Parts: sequence; C-alpha cells; structure tokens
Amino acid sequence: MAGYNALIWLVAALLAAILIGGLIFFAKYRKKRGEPTKPDGQLRH
Repeated sequence: MAGYNALIWLVAALLAAILIGGLIFFAKYRKKRGEPTKPDGQLRH
C-alpha cells in the first residue's frame, strides 16, 4: 500500500512538473514569436 501511494505521488509530481514547464515554455515561445511580428486577434480586443 505504501508503494502504491508513493507511485501516485510520483506521477502527480511528474504531471505537475510537465504542466508548469509547458506553461513556462509556451509563454516564452509566445512572447518571442507573437509580439513583434503581427498584433493579431488578442491585442485588438
């Protein structure tokens, strides 16, 4: 039972790390890519 609990925590931590890393990467990529070229859609609103 303890091993199963540890596995759940490990998977949860891994998913959280992937999610946070993905969000940071997406934000950086979007800033680098979207702002200087074309202000489209979002900035118009």
